[in-house]
Amino acid sequence: FAKRVAALLDDAVEKKRCANLVLIAPPKTLGTLRAELGAAALACVIASAGKDLLKTPIAELPAHIDQVMAERRAVL
Repeated sequence: FAKRVAALLDDAVEKKRCANLVLIAPPKTLGTLRAELGAAALACVIASAGKDLLKTPIAELPAHIDQVMAERRAVL
């Protein structure tokens, strides 16, 4: 699964469909995803978090993304 997602992200970055990526996935999957991403896509990753949000209601997902972005801003 992570290999397929990485290929899709690599393609999107190559075709300039996105400039920044935020990766949120369970820790093991996140590691695999990072290992499979090409250099250009990795350079577009602006934040990431090892979280399993599979059972999280869709309405709650923006709050999780906001938290990851807030943690990124705190580091900058």
